[in-house]
Order: sequence, then structure tokens, then C-alpha cells
Amino acid sequence: MIMARQQPNGVAVCTPPESNQPMRGTSTALIFKTENQTMKKINLLVSLIALSAIAAIAAPVAVFVQDGSSIDYTPANAVAAGDIVVQESLLGIAKTAIAADELGALAVTGIFDVPSGSEVIAAGTLLYWDATAVTATTISTNGVQLGYSIAVTTTNDVVVRVLIK
Repeated sequence: MIMARQQPNGVAVCTPPESNQPMRGTSTALIFKTENQTMKKINLLVSLIALSAIAAIAAPVAVFVQDGSSIDYTPANAVAAGDIVVQESLLGIAKTAIAADELGALAVTGIFDVPSGSEVIAAGTLLYWDATAVTATTISTNGVQLGYSIAVTTTNDVVVRVLIK
């Protein structure tokens, strides 16, 4: 704990307990005039400041968990490999089968061949997943954002190659 000690001239200087030297370094030593304040109040203030500084250091804004190419997923019903799973606005693709109530993973980035309708799709086109028609589409009102086509498709193609990210 950081303590304040009163000097003969009435000034309180904050020091670490293992040192008789005022706190130095990148921050300025905390110095208070103790005319109407007690050392106990100053020590409490110093302790609160130190705890705030420690809490700020100890609580990072974000902590890395994983690379993010896949996310954990536990389905209520079994999911087959290749199934597209939509959770609100988040779309993922099961790379392997996942049994009901078992932890598995969904790919949320990667390149996949996805069923397409009879649309002509240019490379680089933003695509959406139409869960009702079970196809990729260029029409945004039909579903959740799927990704970008990375190859041209014609009306004869049954799949479109999609970059999901």
C-alpha cells in the first residue's frame, strides 16, 4: 500500500512502503499541504487513487479469445455438415456434423460453394441467404447477409462460390 508521510514543513509526501523516497518515474509524486487535514484522510485518498490505477491496469478493454474463423455452437437439433445456421444477423456454416445439445463449431469466415437460384451473379456481388428458398440471392429483403460472390455465375449454375466474413 502507498502511504503518505508528513514532512517537518507540513507537507505530506506519498511513498511506497518499502521506500523512503517520494514516488517518481513517469508520474509526479503526490504532495498535499496538511494544514487542516489529517494524515489518515490523506492515506485513504492515496489508497483510493492507487486502487483506481490498479483497477484500470488490471481490467483490459478486450481480451483475445480465438482467431474468429469459427465460433462455438450448441444446436437444439442436429446440424449436418454444410448446413447454414442463422442466429439473428450472424450466419455460420457447419464444417462437420454437430449432434443435438453437443458443442460444435460454425465457420464464420471462409470460401464455400452455396446453392444459388437462377440469378446471374457477378464476382464481388454482396449476397444474402434466403432460408426459405435455401439459396444465395442478391435480394437483401430475402435474408441475412451471406458474403460476396468470388466467381461469376450464370442461370445454369447450381452453386455460387461465396466468401463469408
